[in-house]
Parts: sequence; C-alpha cells; structure tokens
Amino acid sequence: VRPHLPALPSAPPSTFSALHSAYSRRYLLITVAALQPLWLAFALAQVLAVRRIVRLVDGTHTGSLTLGIALAAAMGATALGQALCLHHVFRYAMRVGMHVRAVISARVYQKAMRMRLGYAAAEREDGQEDARGNNSEATNVLTNDTQRVLDAYTYVPFLISNPIIMLVVSAVLVWNLGVAALLGVVVLMMLIPVQLLVGAGTAKLRARIIRETDSRVAMMSEVVRGVRVIKYGAWEAEMARRIQQIRKREVRWLMLAGVLEA
Repeated sequence: VRPHLPALPSAPPSTFSALHSAYSRRYLLITVAALQPLWLAFALAQVLAVRRIVRLVDGTHTGSLTLGIALAAAMGATALGQALCLHHVFRYAMRVGMHVRAVISARVYQKAMRMRLGYAAAEREDGQEDARGNNSEATNVLTNDTQRVLDAYTYVPFLISNPIIMLVVSAVLVWNLGVAALLGVVVLMMLIPVQLLVGAGTAKLRARIIRETDSRVAMMSEVVRGVRVIKYGAWEAEMARRIQQIRKREVRWLMLAGVLEA
C-alpha cells in the first residue's frame, strides 16, 4: 500500500510566515512575558527598599542596624537583577534579530542573483543598465535596510511592555507621593507626541539618506565597470569630484539625523 503523501503547496512558502513560525512565539514569550515582568518586579522591590531606608533615616520608622544593612543589600540585589533582566532581553532580542537579518539578506541576495542572470540572458544594453542599478540597490538593502530589521527586533519588546510599565509606575508614584505625582505623569504623556514627531522626522531623513547612498553606490559601480574608459579619457579627477559631492550630501544628512535622534 502506497503511503498517502500530503499535497505540495501551489505557491512558494512565504519568508514572513516561516520567520513568524520559527521565532515570534518564543521571542515574545521570553522577552515580553517573562523577562520584562521580572525586571518590573525587581524595580518595584528596589523602590520599596529605598522607601523603607528613607523612613529609617528620617526617624519615621525604627529599626536595627541589621535591618538597614539588609535593606542596602536588597537594593544591590534588585539593581543586579534589573541589569541581568535587561541584559538578557537585549541579548535574546538581538540574537533573534540577527537570525532574521541573515535570512532576509540571503533572500535579497538570491533575488539579486536571479535578476542578474535574467538580465545577462537578455543581452540587451538597457537591461544591463537596469541590472547595474538593481545590483546597487540590492547592496544598499543588504547593508542598510536589514539593519533596521535588527533594530526593530531589539526594541519591539520595550514598545509592547512600556505602556504597562508606565501604568504600574504611575500607580506606585501616586501611592508614595500622592496625587501631586500625576503632574509628572501628565508631563511624560505630553512628551509622547513630541517623540512621535521626532521619529517621523528621523524616518524622512533616513529615506533621504538611503537615496543618497543608492546614488553613491550606483556611481561607484559605474566607475568600477568603466575604469578602463575613465583611465583612457583621464577622467579620474572628475569622477572623484562627483563621488565626493554625493558623499558630502550623504554625510550632511547623516549628521542631521544623528542630531535629531540625540
């Protein structure tokens, strides 16, 4: 009896679906559901220890020297626990991000190679020019755009857990300082639109930087391929001047983006 084999899918498998199945559940479980609440617990324990130490110092509560030493040791232990939790969040998130970045880079490389072979088989002049431009764009994607993927996987756990942490911290502030602590919470909430505007401006600058980088990479590819003609015509200085102009514009936009992010 022949075994029943499952039917093969008609469409090629999706890279996004494969990455989601391989990493998403464990990634969110470890970084958001396990380590972030543990970090918050250490932070709250440190706040309680500091509160008790302050009351011991100002004489509100009485206690022995042993209690003070124990509270100081608890502060150190909670600080160490927070550092370890954050370290492991960044470690695991960056590890998953690097795996995803490697997969995307491999897919982009495969796509670029297929396009290059297709243009080479066509043997047309316009097709060769398009191939050169697409190769430069693929190089830019491999070097710059995949870095954004790594950054996203690194900071997504904080994007998910920060609203919950803000609510818990606000409740603790009100419990310790009273209703007056809500003023600080309101100021923090007012800064969120400012951060959104800064993020939107940074995204626009990054898009402009990518365009300048594409132009520079394309120009460098043209120079490398036509180096013999450039040597024959003594155009080295002119090509260097054009590349330097593009690079100066790129560096100017990079500096502006760095200032805005800072």
